[in-house]
Amino acid sequence: MLKPQTALIALLTSLSLIAPNASISAMALPQNENALLLVQGEAPTTSPPNSAVVSAIALVLVKVGQRDRAIQFAQTITDKEQQEEAFGQIAVALVEVGKIEQALNIAQTLPDSGQKGLAFQKIAVALVQKGAIEQALNIAQNMTDAEWKEITLSEVAQTLAKMGDFDRAVEVAYTHPNEIGQAATLRGITLILAKAGEIDRALNLAQSITEKEGQKAWALRNIALNLAEIGEIDRALNIVITLLNEGDRAFTLREIANILTEAEHINRALQLAQTIPNEADRDWTLWGIAVSFAKAGETEQAMEVAQTIVDDALKAKALRDITPSLAEKGELDRALQIAKTLSDEDSKPLLFSNIIVALADAGEIERALQLAQTLTNEDLKSRTLGSIAFVLAQSGEIERALQLTQTIANEEGQAKAFGGIAITLARAGEVERALEVAQSISYEIVVEDGVKGGVLRDIALQLAQAGDVERAVEVAQSITSEWLKALALSRIAAIVVEAGEIEQAVNILQSAADAAKTLRGDEQEILAFAEIMAFVQIANQLAEKGQTERAIEILDRAIALAGL
Repeated sequence: MLKPQTALIALLTSLSLIAPNASISAMALPQNENALLLVQGEAPTTSPPNSAVVSAIALVLVKVGQRDRAIQFAQTITDKEQQEEAFGQIAVALVEVGKIEQALNIAQTLPDSGQKGLAFQKIAVALVQKGAIEQALNIAQNMTDAEWKEITLSEVAQTLAKMGDFDRAVEVAYTHPNEIGQAATLRGITLILAKAGEIDRALNLAQSITEKEGQKAWALRNIALNLAEIGEIDRALNIVITLLNEGDRAFTLREIANILTEAEHINRALQLAQTIPNEADRDWTLWGIAVSFAKAGETEQAMEVAQTIVDDALKAKALRDITPSLAEKGELDRALQIAKTLSDEDSKPLLFSNIIVALADAGEIERALQLAQTLTNEDLKSRTLGSIAFVLAQSGEIERALQLTQTIANEEGQAKAFGGIAITLARAGEVERALEVAQSISYEIVVEDGVKGGVLRDIALQLAQAGDVERAVEVAQSITSEWLKALALSRIAAIVVEAGEIEQAVNILQSAADAAKTLRGDEQEILAFAEIMAFVQIANQLAEKGQTERAIEILDRAIALAGL
């Protein structure tokens, strides 16, 4: 069983609210304003207030102009370190709403810490943007935390560069106390210069950078790539050939070739790829070129380029990636012939599977089925047959798809194939038939998510996205797993919020809360936190839309649930 915080991070990551590896303290208020968290019924009120909850509430209070109340909430946090973190976040939030002096007053009361450093950094940048450059520099130079001082000076310098004050930016960069940090800051300024069209000035500055941790080469590479992006290929190549060493040259040539490929200058990219001395870099560049040729309908050239790739595994990947284009032109037989010549036995079966599915997609169902039976890996065979069943379902041959799925020996593969068919039916508007197929799924994966519950959740989301929210909620309520039911309802609420129906979202959240009341232990604790955060999220959206009174009303509901 996951620990509460670990499980919570996994859940929030799955809902796209935080990045993987984020900490609880770093996610006080979710950044995705179109998403909601999973919810639970009644929050425990006997334990000390969760610092993340309090911080999130405080940040919204700042947005609605209730700074003093935000400070009062932060003061309820008993853990000193977490309280300091909350105050640091309040200071940053004040900067974001333009209350720089208030933010500065709070930041000055904090002990030396990452939160104080971050607050001062945000304040200094905001002051530069307002034209108070001397005050910003004074703050940066007087910071006692060496690491945050360096970060702040770099940010101030690059902010000045973005504002067009390049001379002052360089001047500030040279005050950086760390040689590597100074070089990195100057490298950042060179890129800003290059993007502003000041290429000669960028080159002069780049060549003045001391060679620390490859910063000079990095700056020159950035300038070359910027030139390539605006079509000045010859000038970019001149920088690469005359100013970079062999290792940096190979990497940069590959990147320029990729830029040419993306711009559909594929033949020029191919010429350039042949000059790359490093085999791995050359192979990866050739892979990108082969895929681009295929997308452009030049399958013959795509196949020729793929065959020049030295690494067999990458060659197989190139062939897999160009298989759809080959299918469109009826050239899958050639792909099969090349696949048979591969020596990499790990890559070959997957390539065969891809070609088989492409054959099915091209309408050659019988041939695809015959080839699928030749696969010796039973798991891969099950997945391939499931993919063919999905192709049949998408083309409207539901009965045949269902019959094929019945023949899949692997229970999990069969369940997933039925799930794919059910979702296809739902997307086609055949909700009743989709539900019928979903209900026939008997196998459950022994993890937190079950196949049937996952399929019903996806059907519910399809309905919600199509505007049939009432039916979506009904389907979600039919899920037997209370965890998945609450998850489905919360995702439906997210869709409803995106559509601007705040009141309806609040009601759905309450349904999710009811669904989660039977949960115990870690799941109960996770969902207790999440319900509060869901209401904080709604309050935040209302605040950003200027609906202050309603935001405060919803926020008060979160506060009550948290027992604050």
